[in-house]
Amino acid sequence: MADDNSQSNGTVKVPTNQHDNPLLNKLTPQQFDASIRFYEADKKLNPEDRGEVANDLQSIMYKTAFIGYGSAMGNFFVPTIINRFQHPSVPSTPTKIRPFVHKPFLSFLIGLTALLITNQQVAKYQFSKKIESLESESSKKNQLEAWKSMDYHQASLFFLYYRKTAENPRFVVKDPRTFTEQSLHEVRYDPPSKDRHFTKALGIGREDDSEKHEMSHWDQIRTANGFAPSQTPSSSPENNQELPSDLSTDQVGINANYEEEQAKPVTAWDAIRQQSRKP
Repeated sequence: MADDNSQSNGTVKVPTNQHDNPLLNKLTPQQFDASIRFYEADKKLNPEDRGEVANDLQSIMYKTAFIGYGSAMGNFFVPTIINRFQHPSVPSTPTKIRPFVHKPFLSFLIGLTALLITNQQVAKYQFSKKIESLESESSKKNQLEAWKSMDYHQASLFFLYYRKTAENPRFVVKDPRTFTEQSLHEVRYDPPSKDRHFTKALGIGREDDSEKHEMSHWDQIRTANGFAPSQTPSSSPENNQELPSDLSTDQVGINANYEEEQAKPVTAWDAIRQQSRKP
């Protein structure tokens, strides 16, 4: 009967018989209840839903930051504007210069307070507006439950989470009721993406010939962990042309000496240019 009442009231029963769950010692019953609610709503989302939630959260963050910083800048100059209206004339003493910002420390505190309050109110309004829009769309019921389980104070953290899980579902949160001490020391491996470097993501730079070379499975593991492959790709055939078998050793030595003579600088200016080319 107690279980039926708890479910009808919208609360989740917190397990108290799991002594090996470290979350029960770190979270309050209300926080543990909220984590279970978020898990139940989050597990129903597919990668497409996660991408949409991440985009919506990013839009809310941009709007909140734009309005918040605008409010902070406006309130920062409020003491200066009031002082200009109260004392519009320039001081008669020529040595006394009117400061550009009246009472800078007070202006900073007013601007900071306005920033914090505006960010919270705008984020709360944007979350409520998003939930109202999802309530009218029956096809996005799963997203609606996820939005209701999120806290607008942590919008940036939820944005990072949904952006990551949309790309890699392995990072989806697990059931907090099954969390154990062993989960704290669980090893996770996130291989680097091929387009993680900004030059590859932007499509600039020259593609390395080593990436075109087919590497073994062991070399792929070494490369994924940040190590150089054990087998270097073969260089161009122009540099690796084998010498004819009938070419004598004397002829090879003569050719080498001739190349060294050609490489020697003829003038002092050539010597300076060769020195500047050396690494």
